[in-house]
Amino acid sequence: MKMEPKLFTDYLPFLCFNLPPGYTKYDLDDARALFIAMDHGFMTCDESQTRRFVRRLEENTTLTANLIIRFIVDEFAHISEESDMTLVYQSFSAVTSCIFYFACESLSIHAALLKNSILKWMCLAFRFVTRRVQFTYTTLPLATRCVGMGLVYIIRLTKDGHSYIYQLLGYDILLCMLRALRNLHAHPELIDQQNKILKTSVEDHTVTIVQMVISHFVYASILKRSKKAISKIQRQHVDGFLESQDPGMKKICKAWTKFVDIASYRSDIFKSISDSFCGNEQCPGTPVGKYVACSGCQFTRYCSWRCQKDDWSSGAHRFLCAKIKKLRTDVSPLPISLSDQRAFEGLNRQFFELHGQEPSKWDVLLNAYIAENGKPNPLWPMLQVMDYRAVDVKPRFHVESSKLRAKSIDPEMLAKARDGSATLVYCIIPNGQRATMMTELYIKQWIED
Repeated sequence: MKMEPKLFTDYLPFLCFNLPPGYTKYDLDDARALFIAMDHGFMTCDESQTRRFVRRLEENTTLTANLIIRFIVDEFAHISEESDMTLVYQSFSAVTSCIFYFACESLSIHAALLKNSILKWMCLAFRFVTRRVQFTYTTLPLATRCVGMGLVYIIRLTKDGHSYIYQLLGYDILLCMLRALRNLHAHPELIDQQNKILKTSVEDHTVTIVQMVISHFVYASILKRSKKAISKIQRQHVDGFLESQDPGMKKICKAWTKFVDIASYRSDIFKSISDSFCGNEQCPGTPVGKYVACSGCQFTRYCSWRCQKDDWSSGAHRFLCAKIKKLRTDVSPLPISLSDQRAFEGLNRQFFELHGQEPSKWDVLLNAYIAENGKPNPLWPMLQVMDYRAVDVKPRFHVESSKLRAKSIDPEMLAKARDGSATLVYCIIPNGQRATMMTELYIKQWIED
């Protein structure tokens, strides 16, 4: 049943911003009714009405974000008192749906939610709705819809940068996704047509997110958290359902097996590469134990408090520290860290040397290029391109003229390539989806012959 437009565009915003006299927040029952009504409005009203509703709530984005966060917090605070868990599942399903729609329609509300740690609260909701319990025809679709809508939101967010992927891995997103699928597999008797659609949606979104994480294994920090997630999932035997013969689980099993295999392969390579590099350029290189992060930005790591103090005293870190703190305050994507960048350089060198041991592969690529484009121009040496966006064990290799990347190549590097004293290697690493759009963000690696 479609909601009355005036109720959605005028009355609901009024309720969001105007509490009853003497109240500082809605009681839980009223808040539930409010968010269920919002969710219903998003699903049934047309695009113009949705935009009008969102514009009204954008009049006070801070209050809107606080209303959402407070509702989630109140739900968790009263779970132990709730006799009907259906209401809790319904609440988490409705609020997750609203978060997704707000993210799609309003950058300001989306940013305000991120500043209020919405990712943490959403993943906590995932943990609750994916617990191993006896589901019913009512609670299973509510739990599945909660996860499904949340995963669509997460897919949208991770396209903005690798730092969001790293953050989500710390909130056990992989564990929650597999728990949701396990619950669906454990209750085939509850899979009616509605649940079948929701199940397929969660399966597809899970595969997308798993592949997104694989493509970012070039970041040592993401790989390390992924390995921890794999260990946790295997210890809890959450992945046991993947051994079933259910045809619907084949794509999940294939994606997860690939995830585990590539994580293992990359980890073996990274074992010979330290993923911790002191942020002090004047570091004496004294071996120490645990690295410490800058207390200000929590981004740059140092091998000792002495190196951190020296780096700050020299003024070298102050600009970066201020920049990272502002990015964190704005909840913006973070740049690649020094540790990840150095680890990538080591990884890239190993892949390049490994591929160089099979010169016939480069010859095949070069011959294919010549057949299509003619002989290379000596003024524009060939680039050996390593594309790490590939969802595979190794990066994708191809060759192209350096003329295509002229603006991105240092003139001195180009001169060395022209005289034949070195090889130009051009590396593309993902950062959400921006690597395909912003060539200036590509990391270039110079490999001397």
